Amino acid sequence: TVLDDNKKLCLNSGEIIKMSDNMTMMFETEDLDNASPATVSRVGMIYCETRNIGYQSIITIWCKQYINAQYQPYISYINELFDWLYPVLTSYIVKYCKQPVILYSQELIFSLLKLLN
Repeated sequence: TVLDDNKKLCLNSGEIIKMSDNMTMMFETEDLDNASPATVSRVGMIYCETRNIGYQSIITIWCKQYINAQYQPYISYINELFDWLYPVLTSYIVKYCKQPVILYSQELIFSLLKLLN
């Protein structure tokens, strides 16, 4: 497939899909092994290694957004609970649970925080 400058998505079948001006298409890929130089030059990329972004920063943002004012004094306890339980739970999931799709640490923490909302 090719996405050109005119916001036309050209598929292998020859079908062309025209995107409107208010449409945005985002792709998340594991690598760019099969991408042409033209494709790479048209995309904006943000690469973050999972080991550089820990779950603590995600929890901190979640606490600021979703913890009510009456529970603000307990944020340090919430952080301690996550620091105690989250690494153990993720290692258990990776070691003993069958995952239809492999989830990385950030995806697991996002899923957990969605459940807590």
